[in-house]
Amino acid sequence: ALSKPVELPGIHEFTAMGLMNDKQIDCYDSVAKKKIPKQDWMREKMPADYWDKGTQSRKSKEQWFKVNINILM
Repeated sequence: ALSKPVELPGIHEFTAMGLMNDKQIDCYDSVAKKKIPKQDWMREKMPADYWDKGTQSRKSKEQWFKVNINILM
């Protein structure tokens, strides 16, 4: 999480990703606002509600980070 947006490609105010065995399996950022699979097997095997619930969880974490960054500043 960053304290403010920066104007650099691919760098967002908030980014969260899932890793397994050093490989990225999913990603969420403050622009897409959606948890996105990064491995074909994740896309194929996980049900739609997994991605919906994961998106809500990441949105919650994004808000938590924003609040706490403001407190720290």
